[in-house]
Amino acid sequence: MGKPIGWSIILNDPISNKIVPWQFVFSSVFCPNTTDGVDIYERGIRDSTYTTYLGGQTYMCRPSTTMLCGETLEFVISNTDRSVSYVLDNTDKEYVLYYVNANGGWDSLVVDGNVLKTDDIQSELYRNKTYDFKTFDNTKYLNIIKPRWTLHTGYLSNEQASKMHHLLESTQVYLHHKGDSICPVIITNSSCEYKTFTNNGKKKFYYTIEVESSKDKYRQ
Repeated sequence: MGKPIGWSIILNDPISNKIVPWQFVFSSVFCPNTTDGVDIYERGIRDSTYTTYLGGQTYMCRPSTTMLCGETLEFVISNTDRSVSYVLDNTDKEYVLYYVNANGGWDSLVVDGNVLKTDDIQSELYRNKTYDFKTFDNTKYLNIIKPRWTLHTGYLSNEQASKMHHLLESTQVYLHHKGDSICPVIITNSSCEYKTFTNNGKKKFYYTIEVESSKDKYRQ
């Protein structure tokens, strides 16, 4: 973000550059007064080019099915040294968070730790006075179901932890479950700690991220 006005810049600042085979991968750029191309490289081989126009642009793709664990996917602004790169992890991770960072770019975070999903249930009832012991006086006619998830990151470095504010303070977040739909969610954490190895008692540390679906489900 320190380039002079007139330079095309990368808006991405991912917490981790790890990606998984089934997720979407983003590159966000800002081009103040020029037209540049964004080249996509897989394993160092140029795969395709997108052209950007005045202002900002976000590009999205998925790793090809031929990419192997440890291989790289890189977005490069043409004819510059400005880029963002990702490394493929093909272990069995099931959740990814997509979010808008503090720069206005889209990033993603693979959830390395445990995930617990819970459905909170709010019931609507109506009352009916009856004299038949087999008939309900209180009848449940609607359940409003709000899914929520407790997500644990893997152990983070000091540098990675310094970027957690991009996610925890974001107002645009989506949760992608492998083999399932993408769900808009709200992060319910009320604070963002800036953890380090030192201030955590010289122990490894991780973050717990609490999210809830922005969409309710209904069951009658």
